[in-house]
Amino acid sequence: MSVSGPLRFGIVLFFLLFLFSLPLDTLGHQPISLKKYKTNTLSVPNPMVISELPIGKMYQVNDAHFVLQFYIDQRTLYGVIIKKDKEYSIAARWCFFRSCEQSAYDYTSVISKAYEPPFDLQFFRTQLPPQLRYQFQGLEFKSFN
Repeated sequence: MSVSGPLRFGIVLFFLLFLFSLPLDTLGHQPISLKKYKTNTLSVPNPMVISELPIGKMYQVNDAHFVLQFYIDQRTLYGVIIKKDKEYSIAARWCFFRSCEQSAYDYTSVISKAYEPPFDLQFFRTQLPPQLRYQFQGLEFKSFN
């Protein structure tokens, strides 16, 4: 039994329309973006002097175990973890001194714990306690086990 030309064309067209109507992840392919990070962020050293950061900008910290972007206002730190090794935790340390040397007045806040959310591309927020009556000079992000 042979299939005529128009019927063969219809079957092939139906198959192609069915194939292209499937979501990409059912075919084993996922769309990706080659753009790694936002370009309108400023890379900053870690630790950093808070007073030297331009106002109203997004900043990026690159570490061996994480990459994060953040925005800072007077008492709150908002950010997103771009990349994180799951076996490490991340902490933000508000430093009393500009050089971020250890002080009894430092305030440390854990942003992400090991093997717990937030993971990659997750938002975080950390806020200073309202009862603090002094300002911090530096900021440092640390990874630890």
